[in-house]
Amino acid sequence: MSFFDVFIKLLTISSISYMVSYISNEPYKLIEKVIVMKRALDDTKPIYIQIKEHIEDAIINGTLNPDERAPSTNEFAAFYKINPATAAKGINELVAEHILVKRRGIGMFVTTDAKKILIAKRKQTFYKHFVLPLKQEAEKLQISETELIEWVKGVHVQDEN
Repeated sequence: MSFFDVFIKLLTISSISYMVSYISNEPYKLIEKVIVMKRALDDTKPIYIQIKEHIEDAIINGTLNPDERAPSTNEFAAFYKINPATAAKGINELVAEHILVKRRGIGMFVTTDAKKILIAKRKQTFYKHFVLPLKQEAEKLQISETELIEWVKGVHVQDEN
């Protein structure tokens, strides 16, 4: 086996992809990993928020793991044909929230606590946007706590009125 063959076997798929991306100046294949189904950007939210949510979702669902490199602003910009500053705004918010950490000259990487931080944040949002309104509506409709719990568990109780 030649030196070249041994060298190639030692390289990880990630580093090979990175080198190909760097050499060919094409969007890094990690973008497709983060955006599993190539979700298109839409007009419902600012683009930087959508970029941020793509990365958050990839971390929560395990597509991006701790200490793994996240797509760069230029990769997002090339993939979506947007201004790199727009992508940078979303990524910088993740840095401020300690979800990503910048490693100078290498890129942005997922922090070890990122998934835990995101799940805690999403739980708070879920409680605020779904559970509280559900409880308030149940009170208005005079739905008992027991009945509401049974409904949430999937047991439908017939209305006796």
